[in-house]
Amino acid sequence: MINLLMPLAAVTMCSAPVAVELDVFSGRPNPVWNLSEAQCAEVEQHIDQLPEVADESLQSLPALGYRGLIIHYENQQGVRDFIRIYRGVSQSEEIQLQDPDRKLEKWLISTGQDLVDSNMQEYLQTELAQ
Repeated sequence: MINLLMPLAAVTMCSAPVAVELDVFSGRPNPVWNLSEAQCAEVEQHIDQLPEVADESLQSLPALGYRGLIIHYENQQGVRDFIRIYRGVSQSEEIQLQDPDRKLEKWLISTGQDLVDSNMQEYLQTELAQ
């Protein structure tokens, strides 16, 4: 597990603005919002505590509808990178971590809830209950 977390631990996610994208729309822009430094630090702390995915076969993303959240950040080399969070799995090129209670996913959605209308909030609650 330590080797799996090493690439992420070496990344200072909060060194540049960190954005969260709600990957839900097709044909129009997805909602995107920036995290505060405190929120970013909370994300890093949460990710550092997640265990690696035991099963390498991750769920494939649906063509339409909710496809999770994407955290966009700048890696240690100054290159924009991302972590996708979908149905309890946090995944980038370097990591595959599991969050069976979907705490990070739920919390990240709550940080941007004022950007989506009540119908979308209801839809997301249904998605998170699955």
